[in-house]
Amino acid sequence: MPLTEHDGLVFDGDLPPMRSLRTAWLLALFLGFAGADRFYLHKPVTGTLSC
Repeated sequence: MPLTEHDGLVFDGDLPPMRSLRTAWLLALFLGFAGADRFYLHKPVTGTLSC
């Protein structure tokens, strides 16, 4: 069954670009203490809290 606007899954405009899982993992590995991976994934609140 296809998803419809009723399901709340219709996007207006362009979707955000996909983030590279490998890049996020490497940022977490080397700069995770600074929250760099969270900022990369557009989650600045949790990135700031991890500092």
